Amino acid sequence: MDIEGFEEIFGKAQWPEEPFAAHAFIADVQRVGDRFMLMLELLSSDGKSVSPALFLADRDQVRAVLDDAEPERLEGQWRTFQLVRGLGDAPSVSILASLADPEGVVYGIQSVKTTPPAVVSAHSKPAGSAASTQDIKRFLSKAVPDRNMRLGVFDVGQGAAAFLYPAGDRLCIKPTLYLDIGGGCGYNAKTFPAGGVQWCFTTKPGILLSHWHWDHWAGATYGGASNIAGPRAATWLVPSTPPGPLGKKLAAAISAAGGKVIHWPAGTPPITAHRLLVGEATGTGWNNSGLVLLAELESGRFSLAPGDAAYTFLPPELKLSRLKTLLISHHGGNLDANPPAALPLPDGGPNCHAYCSVGDKNTYGHPTIFACYITAGWHVVRTDARPIHAKAIHYDAETGGLVGGKVSPCCSGHGCSLALST
Repeated sequence: MDIEGFEEIFGKAQWPEEPFAAHAFIADVQRVGDRFMLMLELLSSDGKSVSPALFLADRDQVRAVLDDAEPERLEGQWRTFQLVRGLGDAPSVSILASLADPEGVVYGIQSVKTTPPAVVSAHSKPAGSAASTQDIKRFLSKAVPDRNMRLGVFDVGQGAAAFLYPAGDRLCIKPTLYLDIGGGCGYNAKTFPAGGVQWCFTTKPGILLSHWHWDHWAGATYGGASNIAGPRAATWLVPSTPPGPLGKKLAAAISAAGGKVIHWPAGTPPITAHRLLVGEATGTGWNNSGLVLLAELESGRFSLAPGDAAYTFLPPELKLSRLKTLLISHHGGNLDANPPAALPLPDGGPNCHAYCSVGDKNTYGHPTIFACYITAGWHVVRTDARPIHAKAIHYDAETGGLVGGKVSPCCSGHGCSLALST
């Protein structure tokens, strides 16, 4: 996969072979069989290099290296590693060249120390500037230029991305708001569609980022300079939770390219504009404190995009029990309970589809909870029906691919890949 876009945003990291210190932010922890995958964001001691990295270990190894027997509690914590190329059987991390790198370069962990407070403090604030209520209303209003809107769901493998577009002209699909702009990454980069995804920014849509996990924004770094130009020049509405070093540098690159990053002010109640309602989930950790969208795309019928938040943590205003469309949370992975508590139900009308954005043969085994959605009455569409190394199959959320047709985009001469299966 082309990593030109990633290097344009983050630069080319320089990591020496001799021992060096790297501050490691633990961005995510996922169970992989009987082991744990820790997604790390490495920051060099001089602050010039940032890289994604992976640490795959069993519980005993996690305890030995990070002094914590509960890997799930480590998300959001910092450690400072002393790393060196080649330490034999010593615990190691794989430093990735980009989010699309499935293997990386292996470095042994010589020692682990407490990260200096100044480094932690420098990454303790939300990205961008605090959004006012009017800022958020303007952001949402721009996304609804047409009275009737529709929802499109991207196939990005083991990641998440969707978008709103005007329903007035089905023959001319132009996104007006992206709901995440992610894709399969790291070990799951193989699940990203063959040929990639060319984003459409003809109408200068904004990007509503549910949370800072890589698979929800990695797509903005994929492809060459032309493919990342739109996301870099866009306005992003992001959660109040602070990002790690990668997210912080991404926000800086967006601002430098003429885009804008505004964050949801913590504690702000849900805000509505033009039948779009956005609020911040009430839990902790990136997943359960992310931004959630509820959209009334046709009179009296609602679509929910919860990011990776457990349904029980949705703000009361967004916790509708009956919906037309559901973007299944956390790729069908574990939430707060099994089956998940407060599972949204279909409203019983026509075309009730739930979309599970998931990659074929992903390392997490997602979806791990699935049957409950079918039992609840949803027609479930899974993107892992597309085999690895095949081209994407994007969906018009109205039809779930059941009609068997296809709607092509028109991007004013700009290439994109938004043909939707109907």
